Amino acid sequence: MGNKDNAETPKSGRFGRRKHQPAEYEPGEFFVLPPEMEDDEAILHVDKPAEEPTSPEMPQGENVVSLEELSARRQAETAEEPVGDTVVVDADLDKTRIAEDVSGDTVVVSDNAPAPAPAPTDEVEGQMKLEDWEEPPALGDDWQERLRRTRQEQMEDFERRREKAGGLKLSGEEEVNDPAEEPPAPTVEEPEEELEDYSRYEETAAVRGELLYRRRMGWITLLASAVPELLLLWLALVAYLFSGVSVLHILVSLILLGVMVAVNYRTVLNGWKNLFHMAADADTPAAVASVVTLLHTMIQLFNVDEIGAPDKVPVLLPAVAGMGLLLSAVGRQWRVCRIANNFRLVSFQGDKVAACRVDDPQDAMELGRPAVAMGIPEVCYFKKSHFLKGFLRHSYGADAGDERMRLYMPISLGASLLLAVAFFVYSGSLFGTLAVFTAAVCTAAPLGLLTAVNLPLWRVSRRLLEQGAMLSGWDAVEEFGGVDALTVSASDLFPEDSVVLHGIKTFSGTRIDRAIVDAAAVAIAAGGPLAHVFRRVIEDDESMLQPVESLVYEQDMGVSGWVGGRRVLVGNRKLLENHGVDVPSRDYEMRYTNGDRQLVYLSTAGELSAMFVVSYLADEEIGEALEALTKGGITLLIHTCDPNVTEDLVCQVYGLDRYYVEVLDATAGRLYVRLQSEKYADREALVASNGWAQGMAQAIATCRRLRVSGLMAVATQLIGSVLGFVLTAFLSFYNGSPAPAIFAVLYLLGCVGVSWLLPLFKRT
Repeated sequence: MGNKDNAETPKSGRFGRRKHQPAEYEPGEFFVLPPEMEDDEAILHVDKPAEEPTSPEMPQGENVVSLEELSARRQAETAEEPVGDTVVVDADLDKTRIAEDVSGDTVVVSDNAPAPAPAPTDEVEGQMKLEDWEEPPALGDDWQERLRRTRQEQMEDFERRREKAGGLKLSGEEEVNDPAEEPPAPTVEEPEEELEDYSRYEETAAVRGELLYRRRMGWITLLASAVPELLLLWLALVAYLFSGVSVLHILVSLILLGVMVAVNYRTVLNGWKNLFHMAADADTPAAVASVVTLLHTMIQLFNVDEIGAPDKVPVLLPAVAGMGLLLSAVGRQWRVCRIANNFRLVSFQGDKVAACRVDDPQDAMELGRPAVAMGIPEVCYFKKSHFLKGFLRHSYGADAGDERMRLYMPISLGASLLLAVAFFVYSGSLFGTLAVFTAAVCTAAPLGLLTAVNLPLWRVSRRLLEQGAMLSGWDAVEEFGGVDALTVSASDLFPEDSVVLHGIKTFSGTRIDRAIVDAAAVAIAAGGPLAHVFRRVIEDDESMLQPVESLVYEQDMGVSGWVGGRRVLVGNRKLLENHGVDVPSRDYEMRYTNGDRQLVYLSTAGELSAMFVVSYLADEEIGEALEALTKGGITLLIHTCDPNVTEDLVCQVYGLDRYYVEVLDATAGRLYVRLQSEKYADREALVASNGWAQGMAQAIATCRRLRVSGLMAVATQLIGSVLGFVLTAFLSFYNGSPAPAIFAVLYLLGCVGVSWLLPLFKRT
């Protein structure tokens, strides 16, 4: 079809008229940046191509161009250019169109003719209009004032409710409402940990104060629980090794266990209440074991004759129940500390990035097709959010063990009761039956469950915060633990300073300032890693750039657009060949692409104008996050308009498995752009970061890892509890009494230790 899409017809000469044929170029000018810019902060530096000797074709003096001279040239050119037939371009990319016919013919625009109007509305195969690439449009000139008024109204309502309720209600108590304003509603008592949620930044001080108070009280509870538990362990050990059980032992044990129950009354009340509602959780095992043991110890005081013999030592079980309360307090404190630390990121009044799932099955299939062989993939991405809502609700949500406890605890209590009945039939001893029942309740209950599921979550949350990311709780693990693919942009993988410009070679008599501003206009308008490079070159002064019209991304090739009435192409050699522009031979290219260097071509008005030599560098923190993703079996989906950013390049730079890296095609790319351009709104506080891509990638990989480790911890606790029950039953019928209390404590600690350590040996 010839070269109809260009605003100018290439002149005859060394380029010839051989379409798609490599041209043999005479030595041109290889422009370099001044040596004074070669510092640690600059990403552009002077460099020579490999195997190219120093010759007049690579001038070192007069051809060194500074940014000041570049800008001066640009201003002079602008003043000299006559006002002719030029196209009036619209900077709004949302109104651009592809300046090509659907038949494949291109539009001819001469030097003296205006640029063609955006003609077709149909999409060209393999191309994607870069619409909606910019941030969502502004909400209007008065959006800040409207936001201020809305927040003021919310604050007034918040203060009104605080005055009526006596302060910010964070503990789940019934709110005092004005009957004249609100209709009465049934009062539902909520669990202690279900706080009234954090809904606006004006509540930051109140919520932070409440969290800090809970953290202080948690340390006090731990101390008040640890001291009695140490004394109970000492009494159990002394009774077993030396003196046997006496009334004094029983009385002191009763007092110490009573103190622990009083200190941990919230755990006890919450555990029993949930059990009665058939909704047992991680608090229920410790609550049931402590109350049953406390009642049994009180009964022992009225049966002094039955507890004096050394073989009756097993009846001293407060040490076991107390250990359960202590472990539960440790787990709760880890949870409060995690929430308080995460709140620092959540309460930051600035734009943050939140993880989102692709809910539509068709969209998920379109994006995540490379991630799964069959079924609907789970695909997530992240986008900006001003406020993270539902933080407290998600942070205090049900953990990995709560759902299992709803079924396990009724079964465990039923089995303990049946064992007691069987032992009574076997022995006829009522006091012995009570001892067996108490021992079965203690050993069959997963007393260390709360610590087993909160330890890994607390540990990874600390590491994520160091990377600027936040994982709210097990709600986030459940939501993103099964993710198959994470979609990111090329700019996330190669942020600023990750792309280095080594030099610029011009052709066809093109001035370096003209080449830079043309390439910068298109690259910055398209976005991506190359945009960072050119922003550095022009020192972020975009005023010297002309608007870009009809910006089009051509898949795997590059970007094209109209700049000042001229067709400008920025991409690889395939892009130029596709538009009928002659390019150098591959042997010529190899002189400049030694090592990991890549080439970016610039074509203006149908002629090759310049060649940029660049290289892509790995970011260490991003590399660690990507490695965690791929090791977890999560596919990395990349959206890019940079033709150099391919699967092979990403895998080479970051050392990833090619199986887990895919670049989105044009269709999937349009879908990703649409998802990113959706209405700017507040997001759920599940997985979020302060904007760092590596933090989000690490958080998503952590969710998948935590889901596995959480299930392993719960399974270890349940298996240990079942084995403990079996051991108790065996010893009860074999010896006439269960195992000594000190052995039960050691067995409990062993199960807890295994549940902590076992997930660490799981390679994810």
